[in-house]
Amino acid sequence: MKSDNCHQAHKEPHENQQPIAHPLPVDRYPAHDRAPFLTSVGKHYSVPWMAIGLIPLVSGVAINLIADKAFHKAKTAVKPYRDSACLITDGVFRYSRNPMYLGFLLVLIGIALLFGSLSPWFIVPIFAFLMDRIFIQVEERMLGDRFGSAWLVYKKKVRRWI
Repeated sequence: MKSDNCHQAHKEPHENQQPIAHPLPVDRYPAHDRAPFLTSVGKHYSVPWMAIGLIPLVSGVAINLIADKAFHKAKTAVKPYRDSACLITDGVFRYSRNPMYLGFLLVLIGIALLFGSLSPWFIVPIFAFLMDRIFIQVEERMLGDRFGSAWLVYKKKVRRWI
C-alpha cells in the first residue's frame, strides 16, 4: 500500500516522441516459446530421468575427491602444468589417466540431466575437447618427459578418459 507522502516520478512523453519499435515482437512471445531448449527445465524429459543425473554428479564428485586425496598422499602436484613428484598408477588412476577431468565431465553430465533441458548438453563436448587440448595433452607430454618408460607402460595399459 502506498503512503500519502510517497511520490513516484512521472515523465510525460514528449509530444513528438515516437515509441521505439523492436524488430521482433518479443512482447508477444516469451523466451521459452521462442527457444524452449534454452530456458526450460523439465520439459524435455521427465523428473525420474532428471533424477538419474544425481548418479554421474555424485560419481564425478567422488572421483575428484579420491583423485585429489591420492595426489596429496603422494605429495605431488594437483594443479595443471606443475611438475609431478611421482606417477600415480593405482586407485582411480588404474581406470583413467585423467580421473579429475573425467570427474568434472561426469559432474557436467549430471547437471545437464538434472536441468532436463537440451542447452547444458552443448557444454559437455566443448568441455571435453578443451580439457583434452589445453590441459591433458600438455600434462601427458610433461609426464612422458619426466617418467619416460614408466609413463609409456602406464599409457599403454590405461586409457586417457576411461
